[in-house]
Amino acid sequence: MVPLATHLSVLGLLALAAHQIGRFLQRLHLPVITGLLLVGVVAGPYGLGVLPAEAQGTLRYVDMVALAFIAMAAGGELHLHEVRAQLKGILSIIVGQTVVVLVVGVVAFLLLAPAIPFVRDMPPAHVVAVGILAATIMVARSPSSAYAIIKELRAHGPFTQKVLGVTVLKDALVIVIFAFGISVASILLEGGSLDVVSLLVVALEVGLDVVTGIVVAGLVALLLGTRLPAPVKVGALLALGFGVFGLSAWLKEVRVGPFHLFAEPLLICMVAGFTVANWTPHRQEFLELVEGVAPAIFALFFTSVGAALRVDVLTATWSIVLVLVAVRALGVFAGSFLGGLVTEPSLSRNLFLGMTFITQAGVSVGLAEEVGVTFAPWGEAFAALTIGTIVVNQIIGPPLFKWAIRLVGEAHEEDELEPVNRHVVLVGNGREVLTLARDLVRHQWHVYALLSRHEVPAARSELGLDDVKLVAVEDGRWETELAALGLERVGTVVLMLGDDETAYHLCRYLYRHAPQARCVVRVQNTNGVARFQELDALAVHPALAYLQLLAAVVRSPSVARVLLGETVGRDIVEVTVCNPALDGVRLRELALPPGVLVLSVRRDDQLLVPHGHTCLQLGDDLVLFGEPEDLEAVEVLLVGGGVAQGFGEEHNMT
Repeated sequence: MVPLATHLSVLGLLALAAHQIGRFLQRLHLPVITGLLLVGVVAGPYGLGVLPAEAQGTLRYVDMVALAFIAMAAGGELHLHEVRAQLKGILSIIVGQTVVVLVVGVVAFLLLAPAIPFVRDMPPAHVVAVGILAATIMVARSPSSAYAIIKELRAHGPFTQKVLGVTVLKDALVIVIFAFGISVASILLEGGSLDVVSLLVVALEVGLDVVTGIVVAGLVALLLGTRLPAPVKVGALLALGFGVFGLSAWLKEVRVGPFHLFAEPLLICMVAGFTVANWTPHRQEFLELVEGVAPAIFALFFTSVGAALRVDVLTATWSIVLVLVAVRALGVFAGSFLGGLVTEPSLSRNLFLGMTFITQAGVSVGLAEEVGVTFAPWGEAFAALTIGTIVVNQIIGPPLFKWAIRLVGEAHEEDELEPVNRHVVLVGNGREVLTLARDLVRHQWHVYALLSRHEVPAARSELGLDDVKLVAVEDGRWETELAALGLERVGTVVLMLGDDETAYHLCRYLYRHAPQARCVVRVQNTNGVARFQELDALAVHPALAYLQLLAAVVRSPSVARVLLGETVGRDIVEVTVCNPALDGVRLRELALPPGVLVLSVRRDDQLLVPHGHTCLQLGDDLVLFGEPEDLEAVEVLLVGGGVAQGFGEEHNMT
């Protein structure tokens, strides 16, 4: 127990350092996981020896817990209603990628076998088995990288939504494919043949894993239904994942006729996470627990993987790594193109699809590590070779992803100036929603209001405005109606719900599926403001806002009267300078109407005090005060055109 405790303590300290290094690399636009693996390699037996070779056996416990967690998280990320709208196109791309990548991966291993040390002396059937395992891991993708890039580019549109749907769904399905692949590989490595009986046994094994996963999901649901503190639930969840690995080890001793019964713990955990997220009332709590502990688990796992990495094998096969990267890229491009043609006739867009699926990360490393442990003695060398290709894909994938999004015209970066997006969706109940809707319509905003169905008739009669599109929501299905509404061109979403947990859940959804939209949340508890801010949301607490307004009344009565709407015929607007002709022009040269004042200029997160000699720059945000008709004329001048057009089609209008 002493070596185990010592090794775990050392790993914990290294993981803390690795986490900080990973965050630093992120600022340099490099993957976080690369930093974690790098620290592990430096600290491992091929580096400084802080974690010696004998530590690998004891740290296997960490790997099992982390792998179970990664699989549960992958299953929990798959929400059926989010991909249902484009399911045909998503499945066609996944099938195209999977078939092509599997074929080219296996063929590549057969051709490269003489140059790969641990495969060189294997019989052809064993080489095929290794090729199946490698090709299965090649299919995997990185949802976290996709989310980060889409958020960075503020990307939105049908191409982006399709890519995101494929990424999320495939990350879960790849574990199912891996379960089939590892079972088939086991049969081939044991000298068996792929006849009808063996394939039926594989199907039996996968079916057993699915049933076991559903049972595990029931245990997770029971756990989440208790009133235990969150840390206790997290510990029990991790212990349950560790128990799944113990169960799978026991099942391997069970025989069905001449076959060993192989249970895949990653598939069991993935099914459990998927079931909890889609068919239990605990989805939100489950995802919050997973997200809360994810950074620590990832830091421990990838540091441990780096320490166990066979650097000698990686060094000797570096040229093979580059060949496998090229082979995978070829398979991904070809499979994406062929699959995309099923629903998208545009050749150019289908050519760009493959560029968005190069990046690999957590699940891929987890699968490689699982093979490394399951198939000794060549498993460690296999893991080193595979992880080497994953690291290269991590580096080259994000730039290709960004390039593809820009080529299809769905990137809306900060320096890509657009008129102010006046499309807003209000979500909530109560008269405050109607009051805000009425005020926004008065300022020429396009307003959609999502209300509970029983409130819609009264709201329509009270508003008396056709400009507010009312959407009836049944049984709190806010996310479903948001998804059906079409958020690609929405500029702002205001959440005015009485439940912070529901608001946070919707905020997470918007962060991933409407990255271009600003999210404003009315919160009930000030202690939870930080988590909304992590999602780039503006959290407003009514009591604090009220106190701040009172302070403004005391300090600046005139400004407060403007904010309160007491200055009849005057208004405040914020406009972004998009007109190229105004770049470098001084404020005094604009010849603004006499009643219009420029209150502030915000540039690159700096607030400037304007004066006549202030030179405008493209992207400056100006706060203007004046009469509405004058402000409208100035806005046209600054923007260089009108506001954006309406979005989507009316959905479920009453």
